[in-house]
Amino acid sequence: MWWRFCPLCFKGSQLLGIFADPAHWKKGIGRALFETAIARARTLKVGALMIYASPFAEGFYCRLGAIRIGAGPFVYSPEVILPHFLSIVPPTEGFVADENSN
Repeated sequence: MWWRFCPLCFKGSQLLGIFADPAHWKKGIGRALFETAIARARTLKVGALMIYASPFAEGFYCRLGAIRIGAGPFVYSPEVILPHFLSIVPPTEGFVADENSN
């Protein structure tokens, strides 16, 4: 299994990386990583996260409550268009993502 979450993977309020090996999708790993990112953003007093997602992760972020706000080219492969999301960081602990996701 391969996954990545770096507690310092924030550039301002941009989430730069949540990855899980596709063989391990739908097992709650992505949700746990996202909830860790939300907790970290809360400690940094970030009110919202900007997410430039993989096209394959669009449904994942939607299920977790992120709002699609646009799309744009991936800097290293401009032919790949990345969906852009905004996820509001709840001001209190106890955030639970939608039970039906990942």
